[in-house]
Parts: sequence; structure tokens; C-alpha cells
Amino acid sequence: MKILYITSKPIFPTIDGGCVAMERFLASLLAAGIEVKHLLIETDKHRFKLSAYPDEVYQKSQPEHIKVNTQVTPFGVLKHLFKKGSYNVDRFYDPKMLVLILDTLTKDNYDSVIFDSLFSTPYLDAIKKEFSGKLFIRTHNVEYELWKGYAKDARGIKQWYLNRLSRDIKKYEIETLAKVDGIFSISSIDSETFREMGVNTQIHDISVAVESSNLQHNYINNKPYHLGSMDWIPNQEAVERLIRITPKVRELIPNMELHVAGLNADNYVRSNQANGIVVHGFVQKISTFGSEHGILVTPIQSGSGIRIKILEAMSIGLPVLTTRIGAQGIDYENTECLLIAESDEEFVNGIVKLIKNQKLRQKIGMNAIDYIRKNHTIEDVSQKLLEILRGK
Repeated sequence: MKILYITSKPIFPTIDGGCVAMERFLASLLAAGIEVKHLLIETDKHRFKLSAYPDEVYQKSQPEHIKVNTQVTPFGVLKHLFKKGSYNVDRFYDPKMLVLILDTLTKDNYDSVIFDSLFSTPYLDAIKKEFSGKLFIRTHNVEYELWKGYAKDARGIKQWYLNRLSRDIKKYEIETLAKVDGIFSISSIDSETFREMGVNTQIHDISVAVESSNLQHNYINNKPYHLGSMDWIPNQEAVERLIRITPKVRELIPNMELHVAGLNADNYVRSNQANGIVVHGFVQKISTFGSEHGILVTPIQSGSGIRIKILEAMSIGLPVLTTRIGAQGIDYENTECLLIAESDEEFVNGIVKLIKNQKLRQKIGMNAIDYIRKNHTIEDVSQKLLEILRGK
């Protein structure tokens, strides 16, 4: 079986949750014994670096890329106001990328094409005209919900424009999902939302395969931390909220420190030792960083899909404190594999409780490891993918 896999950015280096989700999906395809050819879009934000690709992955997927200018421009915004379609998605279209895709399809016999995320689909209509195999899209979230959430907190003309983007991408999302043969949804909650939107295409719940780790976490460590790319608005919102409540935590635990890490974190927020804020910027070894600190606190307030950083923390037994939105796609109610908070007061109390109670940290951490082993192994995900792609 041979698959053409198209992504809207390079997978490596894995600088954000989207890259990690793509890497885990590609790993699942390869683990299933599927032959994969990977085509990708390079942008100013996500540069293609051949040196970042592991040799084995490169040899098996033979990635090729086209540089596409996806930058938002005043002219592009104005032009979009008078045309149909989604400006968010249209920015990822380039004729050279379409030529590469069509040339690739004519050089070999492919069974299916998988588009990873909505932003790799502006080439879908042209591919349908030339390709008779199955077409699938792998979704990371319900895209329009992200923009709806961004608009909610905006004001004036910005709010109006963000609502316009949300409406446009929702229409595009519904129309595009109706054109493919199958959808790989990252969570059952997203699947249900797609159905409520009127999408009748067959939907398969394919969660993220979490890489197993031999790291032995030390539950003595009890420093709260947040990890995530600060180019993503939900992470910005979460960090701003944590900084706001940190003084309240320090009233109860004076020496408490909040550690903030992730791409561009050091550009978005500054360290302030006097106020207990420590910024690390981008970290290479996510699991090591998490284990050295001990408590992942991520008050996500918007978005959909499943949070990769939460699954990764759970896989090494880290206790996690998040919101119901942050925990979407995780069965925490029946497994006690993480803690939920909504209000600022609940987050303060949750942080204090976890810092002071090592037994609680360990109990949640052990439950988290058990949950990941039962729900997110690469063996289960790859087998399910293989059966779907074979039409079983």
C-alpha cells in the first residue's frame, strides 16, 4: 500500500504541538508497514531543515517541499473581503506546490492521498480531477471554533474581522470535509461537532499515538510549569492567566515559581524572579524539562482537539492541571488521570494542593501512565489506520 501524505508545514523540527501530532501520525503510518511519500509546504514560520529529519524517517518518507508565502498582508486582507473562500486556507496555495503534487501522483501508483490539516487542502479539487484513489483528511481540531474563540475576546473592527474569518473557514471546512472519502478525527468530541455541522462523510476517531518513554519521573519535583508555542493564541491566553494568578499562589506558598517554556516564550514574557516568573524559551527535550519541574499547569480557554503536550506529560507520569477545554478527548472523569479547574480560585487551590501533596502527584501520575498505555499506543493506532486504509 502506498500513500501520498501532504502537510501544511515541515514535521521536523517538532517545534509545536501540530508538528508533534504530524510526527506521531507519520510514525503510525510507517509502523503499519505503509509506504509513504511526504510532500510539505515550507513557510516563513516553519522552515524546512533537512538536518532536523531523522535518517530513518527521511529514507522512508522521502520528503519534498515547496516554499509558500503565507504571510498576512493588508492587500490580501482587503482582497479577501470581496471574494469567496477562506483567507486562512487560501494563503497556503501556490501553483508550484500543485505541480509537485500532480507530478508525484503521475510518477507512481498511489492508493490514497492523506491531507494533514485543513491548510493542506487548497489543492484538493485539482487532485480529485486527476486522481481516482481514496482521499482522506486528518483533522487536528474543529478549525472554525478556534477563530470563533479568538473573536470572542476581541473588540471593534478586529472582532468583526475575526468573526468573518470564522464564518468563512466554517463554510470551507464543511464543504471540504464533504469532498473526501474519510476523515481521521483526533478526538470523539471533534467528530461529534463535525456531525452537528452537517458533515456526512465517514469519520474515524484516530487519536495521537504517544511515544513510550523510559524516563523515571521523580515525584519530589513540584514546580508548576507551562509549555507551548507562544505563536498560538490559546497558549498566550493560558500564560497570561497563570501570570495573573501567580501572586495569589505565592501568598500561600511564598517561594513558588512558575516556569514558562516553549517557542518564542522568551519574546512574549520576561523572567521576573522577584514575582516568581521564570522563562526558559524553547526546550529541546520536552519530557526531561517536564520531569525536572513536575507539574504541568495549562489553563486552556479556547480551541478544540486534543492537547499533545498534555498527553506527553501524562505518558511520563506527570500530574496535569487544566480546564475541561484543555482536557477534551481525555476520559479524565472515569480514570482520575488529571485534575480539572475552571475559575482562578480553582486553579490557585489546585496548584497549591499539587505542590504540597506528593502522594497526590504520584497517584495522578500513575493513573495518567495507565491511561496512555490503554488508549494511545502506536500499535493500536497503526493497526486501526491500516484497516481503514484497506477498506475493512
